[in-house]
Amino acid sequence: MARRSQFFGVVAGQDGGQDGGQDGGQDGGQNGGANLHMPSSGQYSGGYLWAFPSSWGQSGPVLFKPTLPGWMRAFPYDTTKLIVGTKFPDGGWDPLLKAGAVAAAFAAKSTDWIAKCDPGKPRSAKDEIGEDEEKLLVEDINELLRLAKSGMQSDADLGMAIQEQAVDTSQYWANLLACSAASRPATWSLVLIALQVGGLVAAYFKLKYMRARPAQVWTAIRPVIATPPHPSYPSGHALQSFLTAACIKEVAPAMGDDCDRLAYQIAKNRELAGVHYPSDTYGSWRIHKCLMDRLMLVDEFKDVLKAAKQEWPSPGKVRQVDPPNGV
Repeated sequence: MARRSQFFGVVAGQDGGQDGGQDGGQDGGQNGGANLHMPSSGQYSGGYLWAFPSSWGQSGPVLFKPTLPGWMRAFPYDTTKLIVGTKFPDGGWDPLLKAGAVAAAFAAKSTDWIAKCDPGKPRSAKDEIGEDEEKLLVEDINELLRLAKSGMQSDADLGMAIQEQAVDTSQYWANLLACSAASRPATWSLVLIALQVGGLVAAYFKLKYMRARPAQVWTAIRPVIATPPHPSYPSGHALQSFLTAACIKEVAPAMGDDCDRLAYQIAKNRELAGVHYPSDTYGSWRIHKCLMDRLMLVDEFKDVLKAAKQEWPSPGKVRQVDPPNGV
């Protein structure tokens, strides 16, 4: 019950501000009639396992440019000596490719993550439902129906967030943490590592459990975005977001509450979009702590974590205060 209480401690107080409006904007059947698009950041996820098109060039400065004018005059072939023993500079990595390398190291070195992090069959966060598949499905669908009728799907700002996050969540973390390849690069690497590792682990368990998407089991569900072309359980977006928040809290504890709020909102938006069940989200919540423990055993990850801590010096006493009057 303790971990469930913690989960709902993050959830508490965040649903209340989302109600209102009129039901609508759901045309398009299973695919939701909403084309995925390139978000404002210019990044593209190819789903939630990351790749960039060849034209994408915003991951960091170019380390070695094509030969510059006059270069060969300064460094001719016949007199320029070799620099033996040179190693590639750690800061020269493309952050996304480095994240992929750390994910590979995690998969190779953390040999027990499959057994330790397996969430088991989908189940509710409520004890009384247990693991009864039929009762759980009814509960999940009832919650998605409640969300659909709440009017939240017709909120323009929320709709744009659902669309953006369907393709790319990293821009939200970049905004929250003021991080990029040029600003807090190690923190940016943590975000990308969480996305890569979370995506890898989610994909493995999706393949194992092969859970159908909501619109496949009840065609009255009308997603507001295209139904992703992979199984539903666990939620990849939720796992990535919970894991990202856990990583950032290791280096910037003062950002913990905001990270939890953002992670929860990204996860909840997938339910609101009609492409995930609440129990998909809960499954990801159950995975992420074990996954973080396993990730902390990987030296390559700990090196990035150490560097990121240097980007967040202790702010001294940090406390939260009430919003200004009238807000």
